[in-house]
Amino acid sequence: MKIVSLTAENVKRLHAVEITPVGNTVVIGGRNGQGKSSVLDSIAYALGGKDLVCETPVRNGEKKAKIVCDLGEYVVTRTFDADGGSSLVVAAPNGSRFPSPQALLDKICGSLSF
Repeated sequence: MKIVSLTAENVKRLHAVEITPVGNTVVIGGRNGQGKSSVLDSIAYALGGKDLVCETPVRNGEKKAKIVCDLGEYVVTRTFDADGGSSLVVAAPNGSRFPSPQALLDKICGSLSF
């Protein structure tokens, strides 16, 4: 499995980030407090399930957060409300949705990934 693109908005310290990896290595760098861990957490939140999500994933002062992780074969979209609600959609490139999205992600990612 490879991440084709990642978009995250209002997740933890992030305003917005869009990453489209080229090659096999992606360097996420910056000073302290710039959001490096928030990018990695966004991947974990999108793919790993609600047990990996922190108590307040939405950026302070914002109402919603959204993560879209394109895996090529699947597009994972996870949203969070500041009130604590969340939703998860896993879709095929043709737009069809999977009825048990987290079960599918658990199957393709496995617990050792995180």
